[in-house]
Amino acid sequence: MALIGTIRKNGWILIVVMVLALGGFILMDVIKNSSNYSAGDVNMLGKVNGEEIKRAEFDSYEKLVYSNAQGNTYQVRTQVWNYFVENALMRQEAEKVGLGVSKDELMELEFGTNLSPIIVDRFKGPDGQANRQTLAGIKSAIESGQFTDPTNRAY
Repeated sequence: MALIGTIRKNGWILIVVMVLALGGFILMDVIKNSSNYSAGDVNMLGKVNGEEIKRAEFDSYEKLVYSNAQGNTYQVRTQVWNYFVENALMRQEAEKVGLGVSKDELMELEFGTNLSPIIVDRFKGPDGQANRQTLAGIKSAIESGQFTDPTNRAY
């Protein structure tokens, strides 16, 4: 009874204790969950088997490959994302088993007699075949170090 009488006389103490307890509870929850909701690296879109996919790479690839794409932006971004995921997985698996493309083979696929279907598609002439003059110009510019335009270099 004496305790209840003391609480009635000093009610402000009870209010202060309740406010501190409530504040501590809220602060504890905020500190515990801050790591879950904190912003990560805004320049990283995701990780695939530990390999980071950076926003700058993603955006530049999207602009380079799909700059003239007609259609849904969501579909384009999904295709670019799938490319990066597949590329990371394939590169890691190829490294595990020791697969690779030599520089000579890569030059043959880009400028030789047996062109890659990707190169044929990108540098198609009016006849539907690869434009060999354009490819020869690009090859000479690469070899002479005169490829200064960053868009062409990436392409």
